[in-house]
Amino acid sequence: MKFLSHGILWMNARNLRYIRTKNSDESISLADSKLKTKHFLSSRGIPFAETYFTINNQQELHKFSLKNIKTNAFVIKPNKWSGWRGMLIVKRENEIYSIAWEVWSEEEIRLHMIDILHGSFSLHGSTDTVVIEELLSPWKDFWIYCKHWLADIRVIVYNL
Repeated sequence: MKFLSHGILWMNARNLRYIRTKNSDESISLADSKLKTKHFLSSRGIPFAETYFTINNQQELHKFSLKNIKTNAFVIKPNKWSGWRGMLIVKRENEIYSIAWEVWSEEEIRLHMIDILHGSFSLHGSTDTVVIEELLSPWKDFWIYCKHWLADIRVIVYNL
């Protein structure tokens, strides 16, 4: 494979050959949780998307309103998700919510958040947390890699 000769791995090879075999369960648990990772990064002064709200259960969701979010563009996603599954990029204009060029009602978004809480998108199918956070914009030099919004580029340092 041409890519392997240049040190580039596809995701399955990366996960199976290096990530799962070379890291402790504790490290994998840290990487699998967006909220744990954010806590780890913030304690080291590393910037990341601002978390506006977390919703841990249906009681909290029942008390929550999207109107509480002060910005008109934000992301809703599962804490322990895989790939892009379950993530919504939301743009709001006058109480109209646009997601992937479709109009969604607040009730439809709330139903999606219930799916997140029930673990529909989580790595292991277990209950999850809804994370509502800042929508980041790609840096101009990365636009060529950004078909949908942000490029998912990861750098793995192995054996120094």
